[in-house]
Amino acid sequence: MPCVAWLVNPLMKARAHLQKSGRDLALGVGRDATARRRTHQRHQVHWRTFDDSPAEALRWWGVRVAESPVVRTETMPPGRDAVVARVVAEHPQAGALLKRVIEHAPVVLWAIDREGRFTLSAGRGLEALGLRPGEAVGRSAFEMYRDVPRIVESLHAALAGREQTLTVEVGGQWFENWSQPLRDHQGQIVGAMGVATDITARVLAERSERTSADLFLKAFHVSPAGILLTHIPSGQILDANAAFCRLTGYARQDLLSRTTVEMGLWSSHEERWKVLGVVAQGQPTRLTDYPLRLKNGTTIFVENSMEPVQIDGQPCALSIMHDAAVQRRYERALQRSRRQYRTLARFAPVGLFRMNRSGEWRYTNRQCRRLLGCEAAALRGRGWLEAIHPEDRAGLLDCGRSSSTAPCRQEVRTWSSAASARWLLVQWEPRRGRRAGIGTLTDITERKLAELELQTVNRQLEEHVRLRTELLLRTSKTLEEQIHERRRTYQELERSEARWRSLVEDAPDVILQLNRQGQIEFRNHPNQQGGLPLEAVLGRSITELVAPEFVPEVERSLAEVIEQGRTVTLEVQALKNDGAAGWFQRHLAPLWHNGQVIGATVVVRDVTDQHRAAEELQQKQSQLAHVARVSMVGEMTAGFAHELNQPLAAIAHYIAGCVIRLQKEECADPKVITTLRDAAEEARRASEVVRRLRQFLHQHAIQRELADLNDVVREAGKLMECTLNKQQVRCEYRLDEGLPQVFMDRIQVMQVLLNLMLNAVEAMADVPADRRLIVIQTSQQPAGRVACAVRDQGPGLPQGLPHDIFDAFVTTKPEGLGLGLSISRSILQAHEGEIRARNHPEGGAEFELTFSHQAPGD
Repeated sequence: MPCVAWLVNPLMKARAHLQKSGRDLALGVGRDATARRRTHQRHQVHWRTFDDSPAEALRWWGVRVAESPVVRTETMPPGRDAVVARVVAEHPQAGALLKRVIEHAPVVLWAIDREGRFTLSAGRGLEALGLRPGEAVGRSAFEMYRDVPRIVESLHAALAGREQTLTVEVGGQWFENWSQPLRDHQGQIVGAMGVATDITARVLAERSERTSADLFLKAFHVSPAGILLTHIPSGQILDANAAFCRLTGYARQDLLSRTTVEMGLWSSHEERWKVLGVVAQGQPTRLTDYPLRLKNGTTIFVENSMEPVQIDGQPCALSIMHDAAVQRRYERALQRSRRQYRTLARFAPVGLFRMNRSGEWRYTNRQCRRLLGCEAAALRGRGWLEAIHPEDRAGLLDCGRSSSTAPCRQEVRTWSSAASARWLLVQWEPRRGRRAGIGTLTDITERKLAELELQTVNRQLEEHVRLRTELLLRTSKTLEEQIHERRRTYQELERSEARWRSLVEDAPDVILQLNRQGQIEFRNHPNQQGGLPLEAVLGRSITELVAPEFVPEVERSLAEVIEQGRTVTLEVQALKNDGAAGWFQRHLAPLWHNGQVIGATVVVRDVTDQHRAAEELQQKQSQLAHVARVSMVGEMTAGFAHELNQPLAAIAHYIAGCVIRLQKEECADPKVITTLRDAAEEARRASEVVRRLRQFLHQHAIQRELADLNDVVREAGKLMECTLNKQQVRCEYRLDEGLPQVFMDRIQVMQVLLNLMLNAVEAMADVPADRRLIVIQTSQQPAGRVACAVRDQGPGLPQGLPHDIFDAFVTTKPEGLGLGLSISRSILQAHEGEIRARNHPEGGAEFELTFSHQAPGD
């Protein structure tokens, strides 16, 4: 490694120097600085040699010394360990001095065993790695630097017996590491050792140097001035920039490695030696009219500035050249510019002055003096303040003092008896790098007057704007209210439109809109006659959707609507959705726009059911007439019963009288008496039947009282006894004798039972005689109710009929009126009871009556 620890004892080459310095031992660190010294000499590297004869043969070494002066050292011979050991033995203080070197030098002394564990870690260079001396001992170097593959490879190479020097970056720091194998007394490799030197500063300096060199090269080549670099002793051209090549006409390749004499750049050799002699002494030289010979043989005069420089220890000259003709053109242009400036300042329409930062005026032009009403002498120094209004002087001075680098701008008033007061705009701008500045005075009196007038106009305008703003605000508020009202109206219109649309679209009737020709232009939904889709109806004439015999009437009605504006309602026949003929009511109304009829609105309603209901109503009316006739017959029967009741009663009395007489005479046959008694009993029985029939047919007010339901059932059975015997129907009574009495009208409940028994007899007309049976059963139900069920053995009720069988005019008998069960339900509802019908599981129909055994209100 180029950086080694070294010892020099009095026996070595530097003995004479050490004796002169009064020291017998020198200790330090040597570093190879040859490349760096050759690159640039501006780094402060202190070095010293003991003699000059070996200096040319040896490499230059930069040395950092702990105790002794920095000296040049040679690489130790192969037996350096023995030499060091002998030196340390002869000089005991060498160990202490070596320790001081390690503590002060930016190096790291290290050693590892065969497994890579540190056995030595010392030196000030550990600080850059964030370690303390000895901290890494026992730790594996391969683990610590596994992220730096080059260090790991260098350690493996040292353990393999190879000496190696490596420059590597660790944690942002640059180190130059020298490593070699460590052998025992038998020559076996037992580890590795080395020295790592912190060269971060050198690397950064070299980078900075390269950056500086790059910047210098860029400035050298892009400079607009011609630059030539030459070697003074030989006159050899080292480099030339592009501007110099353009100036002379030579290419850069033609100039390099050739001398100025060969190129003929000097017109006089005496002048060349004279100038180079001055530059060689380290003094810069400037030639104002230096003749320069160009490539084409012509000569131009340039301004040549020559600076002495050292490159690799060699004296060189840096020549910067400008074309003198161009320079003179610039100078003449500058003189013309100055004359123009003076003329401009003299005749400028604004006042010009030059003022230093102390507030003293050094120059004023004619317009400035005219504006201030003073002569030039009166304005010099601080005299100009007398021409400024007292209220504006302090502010103007403060503006000038505070505006050391920034321009100053202020409006002031003049204060002079010789001239009328006026407003001036003072503008002063300091000149960079000078204590003085240039200022201007501009007459702004007219502008100020205009501003005053403008302020008045502005105030008037502001007042006008305020009034207009108030008006606009009121108008805006009114518009907002109108907009709000319109929005509310629009929303209400939307809601109304939605309602009307819903009414039109969801209406059960078909709504059509016709034009004046009777063609359909709108239809709310397709549910209309014939089941025609929407596209099949639009555009067709309304007369196409009615039966042919109604077309003339529809055309006549449509003409009345269109021509006269009348509203017409008519009923026509047309096809329905199922294809059957039906009746439809059509309401035609005119559609107005701007006072004219533009079409018609037609509301089509299916009235087929109403027609059918009317026909059924006529049928029911005829049936009711029949019922009235039957009722009349009932009333007549009641009259007949009254008329028959008296003869039957008389017959019974006469027979009883005959029986009494025969018993008194004691000669009558007992069989005759028995027969007469039977005849009297049959007469009374016939009278009772007539009485009951008359009572049943007699119209009377409803009279409810507590009665035994079983007695009512038996009494109804006696009334039906003749009919039951004639139809060969048996009646079985299953009565619960423990029933409570029921609050009822006996006649009405008996009427319900007779109707149910009569229906049961008629239902069993097709049933064999041995199976004709009516079962009447009474029972008590929960919640204090009493029930009576009447069941027959007939075919039962038709499917789906039990729900509608109690409606008026609903019957299953061909000649029935459909009023019996409806009247029965009305009677039960008046008694706060119910009547239900169902098919019994054992066959036949069963009607169940339920009553409450309590009086209403209990």
